[in-house]
Amino acid sequence: MMNKRAQRGMTLIEILIVIAVMAVVIIAVAPLIRTTWVSWITADRRDEILETGRAGLSKTIREIRTAYDIYQATDTAYLDYYPQWSTGSAGLIYRFNYDAPNVDYEFGVATPAFSPDSLAAPVDSFSYVTYTRGLDEGAADRQG
Repeated sequence: MMNKRAQRGMTLIEILIVIAVMAVVIIAVAPLIRTTWVSWITADRRDEILETGRAGLSKTIREIRTAYDIYQATDTAYLDYYPQWSTGSAGLIYRFNYDAPNVDYEFGVATPAFSPDSLAAPVDSFSYVTYTRGLDEGAADRQG
């Protein structure tokens, strides 16, 4: 007869039971790992979109604040101005379009023809809302 101490090791049934238990554990944990991965991807994309929006708005604010003068403000949909880095009268007039049909946001060169300028990354949509206070014709702006 063989000594029981000499029969160390695992039987085939024990190995199959361990494999079955591990498979159940992996199947139970897999959806949690997938949900975590999808949440991370969604948050990463949201951060990228927010950063792109911030970059576009920051660029617009910086350009308008440092512009030398407003070139033309007769059209209600556009604001044309010379940016600070413009080369004088030979410089390009930039146009900020905040009310274009079917377009939420446009920024680019107004002369000779309007050509959109690229922001930090591709932008699917960018909303810009302006509020104006109504004035009586010929009346001064009232505090209030």
